[in-house]
Amino acid sequence: MKKSASILLLSLFFWITGCGGERSSESATKHENDSLQMEERSAGVQQNNSPKIKPGHIVMMVSDLDQSQQFYEEHLDFHTNEEVVYEGLRRIFMSASDSHHELVLLESRVAEFPHKDERQLQQVAFELSSHDVLVDYYQHIKETDIPYVIKDNQVSLSLYFPDPDGVTVELYWDITEEPFGEKKWGGNQEDISEAAFLNPYEEMEK
Repeated sequence: MKKSASILLLSLFFWITGCGGERSSESATKHENDSLQMEERSAGVQQNNSPKIKPGHIVMMVSDLDQSQQFYEEHLDFHTNEEVVYEGLRRIFMSASDSHHELVLLESRVAEFPHKDERQLQQVAFELSSHDVLVDYYQHIKETDIPYVIKDNQVSLSLYFPDPDGVTVELYWDITEEPFGEKKWGGNQEDISEAAFLNPYEEMEK
Protein backbone atom coordinates (compact mmCIF):
# COMPACT_ATOMS: atom_id res chain seq x y z
CA MET A 1 0.00 0.00 0.00
CA LYS A 2 2.82 2.35 0.95
CA LYS A 3 4.69 1.34 -2.21
CA SER A 4 1.61 2.09 -4.35
CA ALA A 5 1.18 5.47 -2.66
CA SER A 6 4.84 6.32 -3.24
CA ILE A 7 4.57 5.44 -6.92
CA LEU A 8 1.41 7.56 -7.22
CA LEU A 9 3.06 10.57 -5.58
CA LEU A 10 6.16 10.17 -7.72
CA SER A 11 4.04 10.02 -10.90
CA LEU A 12 2.12 13.11 -9.80
CA PHE A 13 5.38 14.97 -9.18
CA PHE A 14 6.71 14.20 -12.65
CA TRP A 15 3.38 15.22 -14.26
CA ILE A 16 3.38 18.58 -12.44
CA THR A 17 7.01 19.39 -13.18
CA GLY A 18 6.51 18.25 -16.77
CA CYS A 19 3.59 20.65 -17.27
CA GLY A 20 5.58 23.43 -15.65
CA GLY A 21 8.43 22.71 -18.01
CA GLU A 22 6.11 22.85 -21.00
CA ARG A 23 4.71 26.17 -19.81
CA SER A 24 8.24 27.53 -19.32
CA SER A 25 9.20 26.31 -22.78
CA GLU A 26 6.11 27.92 -24.34
CA SER A 27 6.85 31.19 -22.52
CA ALA A 28 10.45 31.17 -23.70
CA THR A 29 9.38 30.43 -27.28
CA LYS A 30 6.83 33.29 -27.18
CA HIS A 31 9.48 35.65 -25.84
CA GLU A 32 11.89 34.63 -28.61
CA ASN A 33 9.19 35.15 -31.27
CA ASP A 34 8.30 38.59 -29.88
CA SER A 35 11.96 39.61 -29.86
CA LEU A 36 12.40 38.39 -33.44
CA GLN A 37 9.35 40.35 -34.62
CA MET A 38 10.67 43.50 -32.94
CA GLU A 39 14.05 43.02 -34.62
CA GLU A 40 12.37 42.51 -38.01
CA ARG A 41 10.27 45.65 -37.58
CA SER A 42 13.33 47.62 -36.56
CA ALA A 43 15.31 46.29 -39.52
CA GLY A 44 12.43 47.14 -41.84
CA VAL A 45 12.39 50.75 -40.64
CA GLN A 46 16.13 51.04 -41.18
CA GLN A 47 15.95 49.45 -44.63
CA ASN A 48 13.14 51.75 -45.72
CA ASN A 49 14.99 54.79 -44.34
CA SER A 50 11.72 56.03 -42.86
CA PRO A 51 12.34 59.57 -41.59
CA LYS A 52 11.49 60.54 -38.04
CA ILE A 53 10.12 63.83 -39.34
CA LYS A 54 8.88 65.08 -42.70
CA PRO A 55 7.11 68.22 -43.96
CA GLY A 56 3.39 68.12 -43.29
CA HIS A 57 1.60 71.21 -44.60
CA ILE A 58 1.96 74.92 -45.37
CA VAL A 59 -0.29 77.63 -43.95
CA MET A 60 -0.46 80.74 -46.14
CA MET A 61 -2.22 83.99 -45.33
CA VAL A 62 -3.61 85.37 -48.59
CA SER A 63 -5.18 88.66 -49.66
CA ASP A 64 -8.11 87.07 -51.52
CA LEU A 65 -9.10 83.62 -50.26
CA ASP A 66 -11.38 82.70 -53.14
CA GLN A 67 -8.90 83.83 -55.81
CA SER A 68 -6.07 81.82 -54.23
CA GLN A 69 -8.28 78.77 -53.86
CA GLN A 70 -9.16 78.93 -57.57
CA PHE A 71 -5.49 79.39 -58.50
CA TYR A 72 -4.26 76.31 -56.62
CA GLU A 73 -7.15 74.21 -57.89
CA GLU A 74 -6.86 75.29 -61.52
CA HIS A 75 -3.09 75.43 -61.97
CA LEU A 76 -1.70 73.01 -59.39
CA ASP A 77 -4.42 70.34 -59.20
CA PHE A 78 -5.13 70.85 -55.50
CA HIS A 79 -8.60 70.01 -54.27
CA THR A 80 -10.49 71.45 -51.32
CA ASN A 81 -11.27 69.01 -48.52
CA GLU A 82 -12.68 71.34 -45.91
CA GLU A 83 -13.49 74.97 -45.25
CA VAL A 84 -13.97 76.22 -41.70
CA VAL A 85 -14.13 79.43 -39.72
CA TYR A 86 -11.72 79.28 -36.80
CA GLU A 87 -10.82 82.15 -34.50
CA GLY A 88 -12.95 84.38 -36.69
CA LEU A 89 -11.07 83.64 -39.92
CA ARG A 90 -11.95 81.48 -42.93
CA ARG A 91 -9.52 78.63 -43.59
CA ILE A 92 -9.46 76.39 -46.64
CA PHE A 93 -7.78 72.98 -46.32
CA MET A 94 -6.42 71.73 -49.63
CA SER A 95 -4.48 68.71 -50.82
CA ALA A 96 -2.91 67.31 -53.98
CA SER A 97 -3.00 63.75 -52.60
CA ASP A 98 -5.12 61.58 -50.31
CA SER A 99 -4.02 63.57 -47.25
CA HIS A 100 -6.60 65.78 -45.57
CA HIS A 101 -4.47 68.86 -46.18
CA GLU A 102 -1.04 69.86 -47.42
CA LEU A 103 -1.89 73.51 -47.97
CA VAL A 104 -4.05 75.73 -45.77
CA LEU A 105 -5.18 79.09 -47.11
CA LEU A 106 -5.99 81.63 -44.43
CA GLU A 107 -7.79 84.90 -45.08
CA SER A 108 -5.80 87.98 -44.16
CA ARG A 109 -6.40 89.87 -40.92
CA VAL A 110 -5.03 93.16 -42.32
CA ALA A 111 -6.84 95.72 -44.43
CA GLU A 112 -3.79 96.38 -46.63
CA PHE A 113 -1.83 93.27 -47.60
CA PRO A 114 1.94 93.84 -47.29
CA HIS A 115 4.22 93.87 -50.30
CA LYS A 116 5.99 90.61 -51.08
CA ASP A 117 9.37 91.98 -49.94
CA GLU A 118 7.87 92.72 -46.53
CA ARG A 119 6.54 89.18 -46.05
CA GLN A 120 8.44 86.24 -44.58
CA LEU A 121 7.09 83.61 -46.97
CA GLN A 122 8.79 84.09 -50.33
CA GLN A 123 8.47 80.73 -52.10
CA VAL A 124 6.69 77.37 -51.99
CA ALA A 125 8.05 74.38 -53.90
CA PHE A 126 6.39 71.15 -54.96
CA GLU A 127 8.33 68.09 -56.12
CA LEU A 128 6.90 66.31 -59.16
CA SER A 129 6.95 62.57 -59.69
CA SER A 130 8.51 62.54 -63.16
CA HIS A 131 9.79 64.61 -66.05
CA ASP A 132 6.57 63.95 -67.95
CA VAL A 133 4.56 65.58 -65.16
CA LEU A 134 6.87 68.60 -65.21
CA VAL A 135 6.32 68.94 -68.96
CA ASP A 136 2.53 68.72 -68.49
CA TYR A 137 2.58 71.60 -65.98
CA TYR A 138 4.92 73.60 -68.19
CA GLN A 139 2.61 73.25 -71.18
CA HIS A 140 -0.36 74.23 -69.02
CA ILE A 141 1.26 77.35 -67.55
CA LYS A 142 2.60 78.31 -70.95
CA GLU A 143 -0.98 78.52 -72.26
CA THR A 144 -2.01 80.99 -69.54
CA ASP A 145 -1.15 84.65 -68.96
CA ILE A 146 0.93 83.76 -65.90
CA PRO A 147 4.58 84.81 -66.28
CA TYR A 148 7.07 81.98 -65.79
CA VAL A 149 10.74 81.03 -66.05
CA ILE A 150 12.47 77.66 -66.39
CA LYS A 151 15.83 76.91 -64.77
CA ASP A 152 18.48 74.22 -64.45
CA ASN A 153 19.39 74.04 -60.75
CA GLN A 154 21.89 71.19 -61.18
CA VAL A 155 19.87 69.11 -58.70
CA SER A 156 16.53 69.80 -60.38
CA LEU A 157 14.81 71.17 -63.46
CA SER A 158 12.40 73.82 -62.24
CA LEU A 159 9.44 75.84 -63.41
CA TYR A 160 8.78 79.09 -61.52
CA PHE A 161 5.70 81.32 -61.56
CA PRO A 162 3.90 83.63 -59.08
CA ASP A 163 0.70 82.93 -57.19
CA PRO A 164 -1.96 85.69 -56.92
CA ASP A 165 -0.07 87.37 -54.05
CA GLY A 166 3.31 87.20 -55.75
CA VAL A 167 4.65 84.24 -53.78
CA THR A 168 6.96 82.26 -56.06
CA VAL A 169 5.69 78.76 -56.84
CA GLU A 170 8.33 76.26 -57.90
CA LEU A 171 7.49 72.96 -59.57
CA TYR A 172 10.55 70.78 -59.88
CA TRP A 173 11.79 67.39 -61.01
CA ASP A 174 14.68 65.94 -58.98
CA ILE A 175 17.61 65.05 -61.28
CA THR A 176 20.24 64.10 -58.69
CA GLU A 177 20.13 60.49 -59.92
CA GLU A 178 20.07 61.40 -63.61
CA PRO A 179 23.24 61.32 -65.76
CA PHE A 180 23.03 65.09 -66.33
CA GLY A 181 22.29 65.94 -62.69
CA GLU A 182 24.50 66.77 -59.70
CA LYS A 183 24.37 65.71 -56.06
CA LYS A 184 24.70 69.29 -54.80
CA TRP A 185 23.36 72.63 -56.02
CA GLY A 186 26.51 74.63 -55.33
CA GLY A 187 24.74 77.93 -55.94
CA ASN A 188 24.60 77.28 -59.68
CA GLN A 189 21.27 78.18 -61.23
CA GLU A 190 21.41 78.40 -65.00
CA ASP A 191 19.06 79.32 -67.78
CA ILE A 192 17.92 76.36 -69.85
CA SER A 193 16.54 76.25 -73.37
CA GLU A 194 13.04 74.98 -73.96
CA ALA A 195 14.49 72.13 -76.04
CA ALA A 196 16.69 70.96 -73.15
CA PHE A 197 13.88 71.43 -70.64
CA LEU A 198 11.54 69.28 -72.72
CA ASN A 199 14.14 66.70 -73.86
CA PRO A 200 16.92 66.61 -71.25
CA TYR A 201 18.08 63.08 -72.12
CA GLU A 202 18.81 64.19 -75.69
CA GLU A 203 19.89 67.80 -75.22
CA MET A 204 21.71 67.86 -71.86
CA GLU A 205 23.95 64.87 -72.50
CA LYS A 206 25.43 66.31 -75.69
